[in-house]
Amino acid sequence: MNQAALVEALKSQLDLAEHLFNWALIFSAAVAWAGLQRQPYIEAFHVKVDRRDAFVAIAVLYLFATTVAIVLFLRIGDLFTLVDCDHFGQAVTIVATHQWILNPFSYFGPSSVARSYSAEGNGLLIAVWWLCNSSLYTLIDVKQSRRAKVLLVIFVMVGVVAVFSLRRAYFIILRQAETLAPTLSDQLAATVPERRLALFLGIAAGALIFIATNRLQQRWHRRPITSDAD
Repeated sequence: MNQAALVEALKSQLDLAEHLFNWALIFSAAVAWAGLQRQPYIEAFHVKVDRRDAFVAIAVLYLFATTVAIVLFLRIGDLFTLVDCDHFGQAVTIVATHQWILNPFSYFGPSSVARSYSAEGNGLLIAVWWLCNSSLYTLIDVKQSRRAKVLLVIFVMVGVVAVFSLRRAYFIILRQAETLAPTLSDQLAATVPERRLALFLGIAAGALIFIATNRLQQRWHRRPITSDAD
């Protein structure tokens, strides 16, 4: 296969992932705010949905976005298995230095500071997922229906699969580096503890977002759903 095209394809996958998660961050924040304000319509990016239908519509949208993220991470891992020895260093450089602030594959050097902020993407991605999950809960005004519970369980399960697909891609990179670039492999492997810590911190931060959102929802739950006339 054309190695230059493979390297460019890796960058394209990260570009798409960047756009996807940027959208998810902004959209989920808008949904959460509208949900907490008990607005009769949920509107974001010029899309307006009746509150009664918003939970299902947005849950399906999140499921689709998370599935796309899974596919992108799977592609990144498998593309690295196709890169040869002569282009492996270039491929890692393209992925590791990508401008995406949430890039879970970042690497900017062996210093403790560089390793720390190189790992931040692992935690921030988890936090964004929790924000999406929290925004869904703001749309539940009454006791959860069976349909709502099923969608939430599916969303959590798909989120777990997304984490595994991300971890799979990273460890494929490490495995390929062991064979094709041993020195680079040692440098990348040195960041594993920081990446693991960032993952757990992201889970903790996301849980705090979820708890805070639910407390705000409980505090404002007695407020009537506003109307456009209000």
